[in-house]
Amino acid sequence: MDPVDAFTYLILDTNYWIYLAKGEHPEVFTELINEVDSGKIILLLPETVQYEWNMHKAAVINEVEKSILEQSEKAYQIAEFLSEPDKESFKNIVDNYRNNESNRLSIANRKFEA
Repeated sequence: MDPVDAFTYLILDTNYWIYLAKGEHPEVFTELINEVDSGKIILLLPETVQYEWNMHKAAVINEVEKSILEQSEKAYQIAEFLSEPDKESFKNIVDNYRNNESNRLSIANRKFEA
């Protein structure tokens, strides 16, 4: 096989799938998707990993959604320690961030559709 046409078979443990699904190391997830899409990596999914993923998937989805929804709440708490005009400016930024929660939830949930 020509090295240019070479590819790698890859098996990821369930924990790695969970970390990636939670959004940890997004650069790794993006690169993995790019390598799979380009045919450089072929993912193999053992039955055990698929079973474990299916067992934990609902909990992971709930955790990701909860994290997204809590981020703006925690940011509002930070605003209480700021003085004006920084406080108002920060709250405006958090309001804008909060207005896009549904988009972030949608993007996060697309990871789980496959």
